[in-house]
Amino acid sequence: RQRDVFVVQTGGYSATGTVNDHLMELLILVDACRRAAASSITVVMPCFPYGRQDKKDRPRAPLSARLVANLLETSGTTRLMLCDLHAAQIQGFF
Repeated sequence: RQRDVFVVQTGGYSATGTVNDHLMELLILVDACRRAAASSITVVMPCFPYGRQDKKDRPRAPLSARLVANLLETSGTTRLMLCDLHAAQIQGFF
């Protein structure tokens, strides 16, 4: 309670799971930290999941990078440290 928490997650595809598995695991961890009354939750990721889907290339195409940003924000993430952003415009999603 009332501690700063750092959650490290790969965010990409690996031998232990897919991008979706890692993203869901991250959201559950962040939610558990928030419910345990963490003072702040910092997520550290080497890459941003769905970071390449940051703009519409056709009508009614999803902005998946924006959706992931909203999910992280809603789950309780207070800070996000990323090592590799596909495009600088992803910063505007937060």
